[in-house]
Amino acid sequence: MRLRSIGLLGFGTALVASFLVVTQASREFYGVDHPVNLLFYAHVSVAWVGFAGLVIAAIASAAFLHRQVLSRSWLAQAAVRVSFVFLTLTLATGMVWGRFIWNSWWEWSDIRLVTALLVWLIYAGYLLYHQHAQDIGDLRRGAVFCVMASVSVPITVASTRLWQSPFHGTTMGGDSVTIHYPAFALALVGTSAIYIYLVALRQRLHAADEAAETNLEVVR
Repeated sequence: MRLRSIGLLGFGTALVASFLVVTQASREFYGVDHPVNLLFYAHVSVAWVGFAGLVIAAIASAAFLHRQVLSRSWLAQAAVRVSFVFLTLTLATGMVWGRFIWNSWWEWSDIRLVTALLVWLIYAGYLLYHQHAQDIGDLRRGAVFCVMASVSVPITVASTRLWQSPFHGTTMGGDSVTIHYPAFALALVGTSAIYIYLVALRQRLHAADEAAETNLEVVR
């Protein structure tokens, strides 16, 4: 019941945020007035929450390496799975925005896009590895991979400040963008609640799969 409440909170808050964005938020970013600029609220929300989830996965993996409790490994895997979906949405919304504003789906000269893609590829490798994990040793190696991969997260986040994009400046705190902060705050809250709901749901699936495997071994 509590999990369902979190899910309802997330989707409800996201709907309210969407209404505020459509009805009240400014469509002008970097001197360009276009409806596609409203994607900012979804793009940044899923990016921030997705990256935060990768940090949570690294912490859970470190905890699993310290004491090999399976639930910690399940939490790390669930967090990465959901974060991977969120990062896919981040790349997709960024590409759609770029198509309308830059007239290009992708720009290799934008370090932000490139580093985000590298993070996506690194964690795609993590998920592929876990598809074939068979024992506790495989899970330990996956946990080490996850902890090491988390180094890519602060590098990507810092890239928005350390390397100036040739196409647009820093969005948060910049002078060229007027952000509707109540809508943005609600979008973050809603996205976070949805993330928690999906991770918890995925953990339950892990537990159910493990229980099914145990029962199968007993029958055999």
